[in-house]
Amino acid sequence: MGLPACQPAPSQFAHMPGITNSTIGPQPDVSGITIRPVAGFTKRQSDALLSAMANAFMAIEIPAATSGANRSSKFVEGNGVITTKSGHRSVIQVEWVLTDSLGKMIGKHLTPKFLASGTWQNLNPEMFATLTQGAARYFSRLI
Repeated sequence: MGLPACQPAPSQFAHMPGITNSTIGPQPDVSGITIRPVAGFTKRQSDALLSAMANAFMAIEIPAATSGANRSSKFVEGNGVITTKSGHRSVIQVEWVLTDSLGKMIGKHLTPKFLASGTWQNLNPEMFATLTQGAARYFSRLI
């Protein structure tokens, strides 16, 4: 009988009156970058470029992934060309395009890279860091 008379009872985990619990309700989408495959290259080459671009965005603290998306994601697509300049040198050019979630273009960035012939076959994201870092920095200023 004495317990009901001691209201309000202390509640350590209760929210303050008038404050809603933000962890239970719907959360806003966090805008990030989704990187799509690069046209003009093989799947292995495109995958190496995708990983390098995702790493470049994450290095400047912009969330990026090579799959998935949400309503507020922006998208990066690339179109690439490999040109042999001489018997032992090649040029890789990638035109990166940043679009919003509705497909409207936000910006473009053209990135050339000179490579020794045969280097293009040794694929890893670190090799393409210089091919993606400039584009990531440019796009970060646009968003």
